[in-house]
Amino acid sequence: MPDPFEPLVGVLELGGGFWIENGFVDFVECRVRLATWQEHDGTGAAGFGVVSGAY
Repeated sequence: MPDPFEPLVGVLELGGGFWIENGFVDFVECRVRLATWQEHDGTGAAGFGVVSGAY
């Protein structure tokens, strides 16, 4: 089973950062809506997850 924190550790090791604001996790390059994994798997009712170029 893959380590669930590996992507976040990779971001932080490369000097990246993030913050949480208005229901989104902002990774500077893209924003990810805070939601359950069911909503992010593509079959949830929300139908969206990542917003690129939101600025």
